[in-house]
Amino acid sequence: MGQAYIIAQKDKDPAKQLAAEKAYSAATLKLNKDIVEAKITGARQISGAVESMLKEGSDEQRVAHAITMGLAGIELAMNLQKVLGIGAVTAAETASVAPKLAANQAKAHRMQYRQ
Repeated sequence: MGQAYIIAQKDKDPAKQLAAEKAYSAATLKLNKDIVEAKITGARQISGAVESMLKEGSDEQRVAHAITMGLAGIELAMNLQKVLGIGAVTAAETASVAPKLAANQAKAHRMQYRQ
C-alpha cells in the first residue's frame, strides 16, 4: 500500500493524490485497529493463563479472573462495534468502563470472602 501511495504522490493529478491519501489512511487505520485487537486478545490470553496457574479461590486468582473478564469485555465491545456498526465513541466508553468494572468485581469478591 505504501508504494502505491508514494507513486500517486509523484503524480501531478490532485484527484489521484487525494484517492491515494484516502486509501493509505484507510489502510493505516485498519492496521492500527488490528494491532490493538491483537494486543488485547494476547493480554486476555496471558491473564487467563496466569489465572489458571494460581491457587483456586485465592485472592490473587480472583483478581486475575477479574482482569481476564475486563479484557474479555473490551474484546466484546470491539466485536460489537464491528457487528453492529456502533460509533467509536460508544465503543470507547464501553472499553473505558470495563477496567473499572473488573476492579469493582475483584473488590466485591475480596470483600465477600473476607466475611
